[in-house]
Amino acid sequence: MQEWQDHNKALRDQARQQELADRQRAYDEKVKAQQQQNQQQTQQQQQAQQQQAQQQQAQEKAVKKQQQELTERVQEARRKIEENNKELEKTQRTKERIDKKTQKLDLSNEKDQKEYEKLRKEAWEIDKRQQETRRRINEINNRMNRNLD
Repeated sequence: MQEWQDHNKALRDQARQQELADRQRAYDEKVKAQQQQNQQQTQQQQQAQQQQAQQQQAQEKAVKKQQQELTERVQEARRKIEENNKELEKTQRTKERIDKKTQKLDLSNEKDQKEYEKLRKEAWEIDKRQQETRRRINEINNRMNRNLD
């Protein structure tokens, strides 16, 4: 009977050992699966962060390019305005010279009358050029303002 009890005890111990080994294996598999899942999540997060960083860099680059283009357009517009302002100054000086000449003319003299008409025509042409120049300046300013909005 002792033999029988020892045999039963050995079977119970063996069953306990097997159960513990099965539990340990199941636990190890569960831990391994959790580690793999964590590793996948980490990789996915890193990829997402990398992608986000690349998108942000691309956006920053695009914004920088837009700012550079806008700066160049503004500089070009300013240069054109400066050119047109110089043209206005030049035509204004010419117009003032013409006005001085016309004041010195004797309109009772036929020759001076012809000179007066010639000078008035030239002054009229200058007025037209000045109006056109002012129109161009306004047009440039309007374009620049629209680009800045």
